Amino acid sequence: MRNRLASVLENTHEPVTGLSFADLGIVKGIKFDAISEKFIVYLDMQRVAMMTGIFFVMTGSIELEDLFTQALKKAFPQYTIRYFYVGRNRKNKRLLRVAR
Repeated sequence: MRNRLASVLENTHEPVTGLSFADLGIVKGIKFDAISEKFIVYLDMQRVAMMTGIFFVMTGSIELEDLFTQALKKAFPQYTIRYFYVGRNRKNKRLLRVAR
C-alpha cells in the first residue's frame, strides 16, 4: 500500500511547474482505512496557496485536488477520498479546514 501511494505521489505532476506532488510537498499525510475503503489526504494550506496564487486559492486547490483524486482513483478505484487542509495562522496556532 505504501509503495503504491509513494508511486502516486511521484508520478502525479502539477501541470504548470511539471514537478511531482512529492517534490512540491503539498501532501502532508495520507491516512487510509481498509474497512471503510477511505483515504483522508492532508494538504499543506500554505504550499497550496503558494502554488495557486493568493487570489486563486479556492479554484487552484480544487484543481490540485481533482488531479490527485484522478491519480489515486487510477491506483485505488474502490477507495473514496476526503481532503483536509492543515496549516498555521499568524499566532502559530494549528488550523484545519475541511475541503469539499
